[in-house]
Amino acid sequence: MYLLHRLMGFKAGLTVKIMNISRVDFDSWLAEAIEAVE
Repeated sequence: MYLLHRLMGFKAGLTVKIMNISRVDFDSWLAEAIEAVE
């Protein structure tokens, strides 16, 4: 769960820095990335 927490913080940072990516698209990408890791 620590790794997941870190990913959420990282995601928040990217969301702020990269305004061109929509929130929904990034959420979908993040979900796929987590599934790939697990």
